[in-house]
Amino acid sequence: MSSHKNLVDQLLSFSSSSIQSSKNSIYQIILDFIKLIVSDSFTLHPSFLQPTHIVDIILEAWSDQCNSKQHQTLQTLILCSLMDHFLATDILNDESLCVGPNGNIEYIPANLIYFSARIVDKLWQVVLNSSDLILLSFYSFIHINYFLRSVYF
Repeated sequence: MSSHKNLVDQLLSFSSSSIQSSKNSIYQIILDFIKLIVSDSFTLHPSFLQPTHIVDIILEAWSDQCNSKQHQTLQTLILCSLMDHFLATDILNDESLCVGPNGNIEYIPANLIYFSARIVDKLWQVVLNSSDLILLSFYSFIHINYFLRSVYF
């Protein structure tokens, strides 16, 4: 979480007042809400999310109040938060995951691969300011779990 705090500090300059600390918690609530929406949408069939995937909607949203550097930092913050969330919850092996009426746990790997492809796109566009360690751990997590699922299931 400390790496995300640095990104939030880059995105917005906070003072030490109580109003600013409440703004900080509001940003954390918004990030948690985005993580919930994206992880819940991963149980939906990938074609159900067409023509626009939820990951694309979040990453391509642009505010008129943001300059390009702030937008880049915000995208990095969102992608890193999502990667941390998927690593922490072990989304590929989580049996307790709530699945909606149109969802199925079998759709998660395909949506996770799409998410990974979008990370590679952002790296290619030089938009992602992430550390190599988080990317390596995330991709290792995906490959190892996908291999284990294909061998044992």
